[in-house]
Amino acid sequence: MEKQKQQAYVRLETDDAVNAKRDVLSMQMNLLQIITKIGAYKKQRKQETRDRIELRKRIKDIKSGLKEFVEKLPEVEKPRIKFHKTSSAAKVVKQREIKEKETNLKKTIDQQLAEIKARLQKLDNG
Repeated sequence: MEKQKQQAYVRLETDDAVNAKRDVLSMQMNLLQIITKIGAYKKQRKQETRDRIELRKRIKDIKSGLKEFVEKLPEVEKPRIKFHKTSSAAKVVKQREIKEKETNLKKTIDQQLAEIKARLQKLDNG
């Protein structure tokens, strides 16, 4: 005995049918665009991998070249820096000189301020 397949038909209005067909076609178009973008992405990833491998090789070559270069350089003795100890008397003299300079600078600033105040008073009074 054969089973008969029952088919059901649905009647669509022309507008609905056109819209459905348009939707199906736009989905197909979107899927094709996605497939194209995925292919371009895969191609780009392969190129990036090749570029990384090439970069690693170049870095390795540069490192080995630098190592050889450094090995060929002559060894240089580093000079020692000697610090001179100053006596406490010299330190005191230097500190006095610094204080004198500061006081002189302060005096000249005070004098300049006094002159400016005098000029302002003349302008206010005159």
